[in-house]
Amino acid sequence: MDRLQSSLPEVYAFEKVSNTGPMEWNGPVSDVCVAVGRMIAANVLEGNYWQPARLVRAVIDNYAGAPDGRISLVNDATAVALELYAGIPNSDNFKALVSRFRHYNLDSTEIKQRHDNLTASSSIATYSYNQARALERCITEPILFLPVCHGGLVAGLQAFLYHQRERTDGCLYPIRHSTDKVEDVIPYISKRELRYIAEQSDDRTIVVYDDDACEGSTLVEVIEYLEHNLPKNRTITGRVNLDCRSSDNIARQGIYWEKREDYVEI
Repeated sequence: MDRLQSSLPEVYAFEKVSNTGPMEWNGPVSDVCVAVGRMIAANVLEGNYWQPARLVRAVIDNYAGAPDGRISLVNDATAVALELYAGIPNSDNFKALVSRFRHYNLDSTEIKQRHDNLTASSSIATYSYNQARALERCITEPILFLPVCHGGLVAGLQAFLYHQRERTDGCLYPIRHSTDKVEDVIPYISKRELRYIAEQSDDRTIVVYDDDACEGSTLVEVIEYLEHNLPKNRTITGRVNLDCRSSDNIARQGIYWEKREDYVEI
């Protein structure tokens, strides 16, 4: 993420978007790469709001494709997506990513994405901005952002970019716990990734980030999973762009999911 820190624009590309384009997608990763290549050539995010996030989805959903290089591939895809959302696309970084996709045969894998009204309405810039400002007020330590894929990825990338304007010591790594779209039972995180998260969270507060919360159980499950698998001295908190939980659930789980020991599944 260091390459973003010295070149952040005053206005991000995602802040200028008035037409997000369709969230639905059904096609190979190679088609996503073609669409992103055109975006980079034109430096236009308009109408292609969800495309950069699909580069990350291509890796997150495919463990077998790159078992040894998965972490670096997730980071490379995330960096390219961040550059696109920020409005500072780098064609060389993108070409290198496409080459790695081909090397691991990820370019032929299929991506299927359906429209989600709540994700669409909660992934707007204003919500991400407000959460980033709240994080700056509440957390003085460096932050490790863990956007929860797939719904929380765009919201998390936006919040991270806003946070980077004020604090350049943040770090970000997308994880997956897609209970609705993919029906994950537990977070889809490898042992290598858990070790990586443990390394990156040393002296950092972990912020598990999602687009919205209805019952609040997704963040409960992710945070409890991380607490069980990471060193006990880690501080973990949750944030969402749009909190739709009932007052009872907020009272039981905490505003930032700090009362998980009192959580009882409804």
